[in-house]
Amino acid sequence: MTQPPVPAPLTAADFRCADDSFERDEPMFGTASHVERWLLVEQSGPFSGESVPLGRVGRAALGHLSRVARNVRARLVLIRRPPGLAAEDGIRVYYADVRPGWEGLATLLLPDESALEELALEDPGWTPVSESIYLVCTHGKHDPCCAIRGRPVVAALSSELAPGRVWESSHVGGDRFAGNVVALPSGLYLGRVEPDEASGVAELIDSGRVPVHYLRGRSCFSPPVQAAQHFARTTGGLADLDAIGDLLPLLTEEAPAAGPNAWHVSLSTRKAPVDVTVRRATSEQPAQLTCHSAGEKFYPAFELVEIKG
Repeated sequence: MTQPPVPAPLTAADFRCADDSFERDEPMFGTASHVERWLLVEQSGPFSGESVPLGRVGRAALGHLSRVARNVRARLVLIRRPPGLAAEDGIRVYYADVRPGWEGLATLLLPDESALEELALEDPGWTPVSESIYLVCTHGKHDPCCAIRGRPVVAALSSELAPGRVWESSHVGGDRFAGNVVALPSGLYLGRVEPDEASGVAELIDSGRVPVHYLRGRSCFSPPVQAAQHFARTTGGLADLDAIGDLLPLLTEEAPAAGPNAWHVSLSTRKAPVDVTVRRATSEQPAQLTCHSAGEKFYPAFELVEIKG
């Protein structure tokens, strides 16, 4: 019997980290960046290769914005309008606080780039935003998967949501989970969002619910808390606690009795708290984690130790 030909190995140009992550069934939970505040600044040009790209934001403005963000421990992200959306006469800026009980989103329209050099969070011109906005990472120069998978998601969301609610963004982390979407002010990180599912995901979030199947984590919480929430919903029989405000951490502490890199997390429920112990392990096999990685690395993944309550 003739044997089928052995497929040729993928070249660097052929390899796609998002496809590889999906095929090896890499878990997404507990992978959201830990970010409590966000500073978003509009730019009209292409994103360059850096995580926070210079693009068409000048160095003086970028330096000032970086200091403003650092002073409040915010993550600075550059955003741009979806293709075909008319630009405003100015530069749109957003500031979001995603901490439980402090959730809020405000926006400011600045006249030009020189005004970015004087941006102040105390400016009385900030206007509260009542609806969620959605950032879709399309930072292709950082990783091709972000553009390949992100841009169709932008198009799908833009066709359903009002102008100004969907933005392309620079790097938000986790390229291999593209299409990556961040919802503000909830701070929900979503991964592997497909274009035909995107509007349904946004509709769920707008109703105050968590799209658990796509959830990487909520950025206001540490990765161990994100992992504990995941196990509470999927293993602990608490799937009905899918409101954004459910399963808030009451206590997070190291759990040395469960081994190294283990945490005990107590989560609120509508009755008694549920106690979850998780441990951060390392993948059994290394993998190439971005499209441009020079080699393979072992990556962290959380495992459940125990659930009580």
